[in-house]
Amino acid sequence: MAALRTQAFAAEELSSFLIETYQTKHLPQMVNDFSQAGFTKELISKHPQKVFLMLLVAAYDRRPFTRAAGGYEYIWGMRGNKGGLPARFSSIGLSDPFQVKNLLQEEIRKRLKREMINHYPLDSADYVDYSKTLLDAANSSEIVFDLLLKAEDSNDIVNIYNVITHVHGIGETIAAKLIKYLLREIAITNIEPRYFPLSVVWPLVDEYHNKIAIEKLRKIGSDVVPLSMGLLLQKGDPFAIDALFYLNRYDPGMLDDFVSDVSQWSAYYKRQHAAPKPAAMTLPDRDKAIRLLEIIRDVCDDVKWITKEELMGLGQPNQVQSAAKRLYQTMATYASTGDIIGMYSYYHNCLGAKSGMEWDWLLEKIGRKSLKSEWERFQKVYHR
Repeated sequence: MAALRTQAFAAEELSSFLIETYQTKHLPQMVNDFSQAGFTKELISKHPQKVFLMLLVAAYDRRPFTRAAGGYEYIWGMRGNKGGLPARFSSIGLSDPFQVKNLLQEEIRKRLKREMINHYPLDSADYVDYSKTLLDAANSSEIVFDLLLKAEDSNDIVNIYNVITHVHGIGETIAAKLIKYLLREIAITNIEPRYFPLSVVWPLVDEYHNKIAIEKLRKIGSDVVPLSMGLLLQKGDPFAIDALFYLNRYDPGMLDDFVSDVSQWSAYYKRQHAAPKPAAMTLPDRDKAIRLLEIIRDVCDDVKWITKEELMGLGQPNQVQSAAKRLYQTMATYASTGDIIGMYSYYHNCLGAKSGMEWDWLLEKIGRKSLKSEWERFQKVYHR
């Protein structure tokens, strides 16, 4: 029972963490990146050719091409990278779906074979014959375009997803990514996020970076990610699961800190429930818990105003602030029931944890309050 409860707690924390990361960091970055590549809501909603190019380039947004190019940004032509595939397809006459339809497959294959990413020719990779991908994308792009503009509910989303996955070379994970961008992030038809069905969202867990992040999260329980997915559906933003991509690729330290924090709490919870405790030690003390929480609030409030310049390249403000937020939420949970023993043990565990010691060192270096600097004050209140 204790293991199930700790996983439920971890899932609740993770779902909130993912929604915050997705909505404030990952989603804005995706919209900005794709806009730089010419894939904006305004252009896509007016030009079927943009849908064709998205289908086509998405089919190459996978290994070995992303690894050879140095990232998906180079594949799509984002962030000032002018040599992306949209420009290259245009240069070899393969960017217009109507023109592609009129070409023989062998002619398409010849043109693709002349183009390379690093030493990989664009005509094939693994099981994919990209000449067929181009023809399928050309024949499907107008259908997808019309369905996108008319999409209103879950059934419409599933229909679009099914059409996309019938394009040779586009599997379920790539299709889910396309749906996420087109209908959630730039919101072509303003479908409410709660309408995205699990069958369309779940394939994202097989994406390379998401898989690495999920493997890290297994340390706090094998059911944590499925439980979190259920909570994301309940909270109305299931595509927030893709925040794992952002965390693994751009901010792995934040994910590591989250796993460390939850692991500490879980370990403490298991110890607390492993054997009965003396009655005198379990009596709640709400007044003292409030005074202890005030100390935690002082630390977290001080961290709130840290600037990037202050950290001198030793970390990012959002990393410290997210860790502080999780600290306060956990301590507030204990305080709400007057569990001063839980507050003390959690504080002590944070002091001894690797991530806790690293943050304490950094905060002490820049003259900010930390768990270490306030430990004596915390003990005085606790033992009073």
